[in-house]
Amino acid sequence: MPSTWSCSSDRAAAVVGGLTPGVYHAVGVAEDGRIGALRDVEIVAGRNQGPFDLPVAEAGTVRVFYEGSTEYASYSIH
Repeated sequence: MPSTWSCSSDRAAAVVGGLTPGVYHAVGVAEDGRIGALRDVEIVAGRNQGPFDLPVAEAGTVRVFYEGSTEYASYSIH
C-alpha cells in the first residue's frame, strides 16, 4: 500500500494509494498523545477521494490486566 506523508508542527497529511474498494476506518495518533478516528470512509474504484479531516483530541488510557487459568483472554472497549 503506497503512501506519502507531509508534516508541520500543527498539521499532517497522508496520501494512501492502492486501496481496494471498500469501507475503511482511520486512526491517527499525534506525538503528544492526542488521538483521532475517522469511521466509514467509502473508497470507490477509479475515484480520487478526500481530503478527509481527522481531528485529534486528548485521550485517556485504559489498562487491562488478566489473571486466570487460561493463557489468553480477549476484551472489547466500545
